[in-house]
Amino acid sequence: MTSFFSALFFVLIAPLVFANTLQYKLHHRFVPVQVSTELAPSFNPLGHLIVSSAEDGSPFNPRIIPLNTTTQVDPQEAGDSTGWYQVGLQTKEDDSDDDNAWLIATTRASYLAGPLLIKLHVEGTQLVSLSLHPLTSRSYDDSLSTVSLPQDISIFQVATMESQKTRPPPMGTSMMVDSDTGAPVTPPPEKSFLQKYWMYIVGIALFFAAQMGPEEPRNQNKGGSGK
Repeated sequence: MTSFFSALFFVLIAPLVFANTLQYKLHHRFVPVQVSTELAPSFNPLGHLIVSSAEDGSPFNPRIIPLNTTTQVDPQEAGDSTGWYQVGLQTKEDDSDDDNAWLIATTRASYLAGPLLIKLHVEGTQLVSLSLHPLTSRSYDDSLSTVSLPQDISIFQVATMESQKTRPPPMGTSMMVDSDTGAPVTPPPEKSFLQKYWMYIVGIALFFAAQMGPEEPRNQNKGGSGK
């Protein structure tokens, strides 16, 4: 129904510039699924749509006035959920069957046999508005024939969060697990610098100690040969 009246405003915006008040006829009907277009039931009077605006271009003031005795929409014998409910707006005063003279909104007629249970998240934004009416396919109430036009436009900004993907641990360090208990094995404490390289340090120290020992006399052999 919202899209129907949204399209209606765009169609009627041009004539409203030159006229203060316009009135259109509203009709409705129930169309069963098995009925062809030629055998579809005719529209029944529903009410009048009155659209008024000031000459200075102030906002529109749409009103829907239902008839005092609204004709009942008969779903015939097609069943409760096998048809469509249509609301038609007649753009011309004459009773023309031209498709261009009608604006029609169609919705699937559905009726709930049992209780309706809707679960909403408490912390979430409630985008669902419910209203209960004791209406069945074969009973019609005149008070339910009124249609409220959307006056305000609400914009909902829904923030979506990216899912946190879990990653496996790095493969560089593998954890040892005790086969008996299944508990992780505590790795041995890391050795200090001296514990790792003491052999190299001792070897280098012995090398320098050997190089720093007393030198042998160089002229010992030469003196013995002179005698």
